[in-house]
Amino acid sequence: MKINRGSEWRKWDLHVHTKNTNKNDQFTSKSLDEYFIYLFKKAYQENIACIGITDYFTIDRYLDALKFIDEIQSKVDDQDNPIFSDEEKEFIENIFLLPNIELRMLPTTDKSRLINIHCLINPDYVPKLNNALFNTLENEGRFKMNHAGFIDYAKSLGQTGDDNKLFKEGLNRYTIDPKTLKEVIDKNLELKDNILIIVSNSNNDGNSGLQKHYDLFENETGSLDGIRKNIYKLSQAIFSNQEKDTQYFLGKRLDNKKDITFEEKYNERKRVIEEQGHLKACIVGCDAHTETDIFNRFTWIKSHLTFEGLKQILHEPEQRVIIQENIPNEKDKKLIISQASFVSSNNLFTPKIIYFNDNLNVIIGGKSSGKSILLYNIAKALYKDRSDEGVLKYFDTTDNRFKYFYDDLQNESDFIVKVKLASGLEQSSDRDNTEPSILPEIKYIPQNHLSNLVDRSKKNGSTLKELIKELILEDPFANERYKLFEDNRDSNNSEKLREIDTFFDFQDKIKGLKKDIQDKGSKDILTTSITFRQNEIITLQKDISEENKNLYNKYNTEIQILINENEKIISDYRKLKTLNQNIKASLEKIQNDKNSLLNTLENIDIKSEFTEQYGFIQQAINKINEIEQLFLLDDNNLINESSIKKQLINNNKIKRELQEKIKPLLGQKESQDKIQLLQTEIRTDQEKLNSIIKIENEIKDLQNELIIQKEKFLIILKSILMSIKA
Repeated sequence: MKINRGSEWRKWDLHVHTKNTNKNDQFTSKSLDEYFIYLFKKAYQENIACIGITDYFTIDRYLDALKFIDEIQSKVDDQDNPIFSDEEKEFIENIFLLPNIELRMLPTTDKSRLINIHCLINPDYVPKLNNALFNTLENEGRFKMNHAGFIDYAKSLGQTGDDNKLFKEGLNRYTIDPKTLKEVIDKNLELKDNILIIVSNSNNDGNSGLQKHYDLFENETGSLDGIRKNIYKLSQAIFSNQEKDTQYFLGKRLDNKKDITFEEKYNERKRVIEEQGHLKACIVGCDAHTETDIFNRFTWIKSHLTFEGLKQILHEPEQRVIIQENIPNEKDKKLIISQASFVSSNNLFTPKIIYFNDNLNVIIGGKSSGKSILLYNIAKALYKDRSDEGVLKYFDTTDNRFKYFYDDLQNESDFIVKVKLASGLEQSSDRDNTEPSILPEIKYIPQNHLSNLVDRSKKNGSTLKELIKELILEDPFANERYKLFEDNRDSNNSEKLREIDTFFDFQDKIKGLKKDIQDKGSKDILTTSITFRQNEIITLQKDISEENKNLYNKYNTEIQILINENEKIISDYRKLKTLNQNIKASLEKIQNDKNSLLNTLENIDIKSEFTEQYGFIQQAINKINEIEQLFLLDDNNLINESSIKKQLINNNKIKRELQEKIKPLLGQKESQDKIQLLQTEIRTDQEKLNSIIKIENEIKDLQNELIIQKEKFLIILKSILMSIKA
């Protein structure tokens, strides 16, 4: 089943030759069927989404590939067992195949080889290709680029033999000049819309060779350089994996050089556009002529799997094309909404799954078509704050209750929305309020929310509170009671007030810590995510020896122990820093109170004696300032020596050594990069998990303290009330 998520990063190999290719066939498969079995199983293993079936001057092998896929359900081995699994069949049937016609063009390069020009064709246009291209394009001898034309061309060169031999001889000697190709394309606008021209930029077999080649002609200086420029203008993309080519054709050759002005960079882009026609993407394909080279190179292209999607690289060559091993801009799967679906008893909404891209998504539809309902219910399924004060609810004045938006519609139609993350975790809009969100990081801004916030601030801010207070105090009894409360409150000693503040401080801290946990997510979800990534690492390690796996697990465990130890050290650092700040603030307040009081003393001798007696306060402040130096940071690193800094440096040194030991154990570079990325994600989730456990323990301790403080608070409150009654 084809899933449409819009433009996604996928592996494209637009230059794949096959068994029975018209030139340089080094494939060892016994038959074309045997080759296609190998090709498509390899495509499944490497997750290749698009293949450009390439051959010289014809699309015969492309048509063979289409026929093979059409018959894939019936492909069996000698024992009548299916050759492909159901999963492989589904994948292969969804591969985007397109024909790549490779042309050899005059003039030759300085390596005495012809230039390669590739014509990628829209598969939908193939039925018209004979008339538009093969029966129209001619070589310098006016022989057409089709089967009969190759045979006639071979005969004109004096070749003899049967038609197959003549076909091969004619094709091997056939060349096209750039001017003729351009004229054919320019005259047929429909062909122009359905063809993509790519030139090779290899020095051995491509247009760059002309740079040296034209210098050999002393009497024709610059003539072949002009041809080279015309070929580049004709082309719409470049086959090259050279970084210098990528930078040049994107107009970024000067970007990384020092002391280059913006104007110089702008003029460089302008010059490239003038010389080449437009900025161009550099792409690569395997160009394999043996089975072992198939898909050894490929290009990541961000587009829909269509010819129109591929043509987007003409408009955004830099943003949509990347040559590298791993998927570009890969995101954490637990932070990606993969799909959503309505489940309703009366089919009020479509039951079709709605798939999401991992980048920007736009919900488009007419008025009252359900856009806001979909968005709201995705938020209802995932949003962490389901309280009455949150954005998911409103206050219904008809029955004085907080309700979810669309409750009435939901009661009428009995529907929910199910949301699934890329990690596989699911949650629905009818989840229990006590169930933690699987995506607490999500932000939801409802329609008109920002303007409502402005209006609400006018009505519910401090002005509104003062207005309510004034209205209440207009009642004489309430006013008298309030004044009496204020008098008694002020008359209570500071110790009682401190006890009351402590009680509410504990409550605020617990509330804040609970919110911290809510922000960090669910322990179960983080545990699942860690397990999921650990299993991915195990899969990537399948080709690694048991001894290396054991060493990897040993070193990784030791790294995790060091990370946990560092977290404890950093936690101790923060506690001590806070303690030092609090002591300093208290001492400075005592110092100010002391100075104020001593300045009121009238007896000089008494003042002198007690100024000296209280000198220890300043000494304590000086000591606290010394300790404060131990907590100073520069670029997130401790400046001064301490046991904290010493232990962190030592732990980090050991951790780096262990990480270096792990690298050789991870297999191929692609696997290394992927495993290292997974390790980083596991450590991030583990840090969150450890943080949640730590916060839960802090909450437990604070709740115990709160019980004790509550008793003190009630005693104080009782004494205040008794004094009011008296």
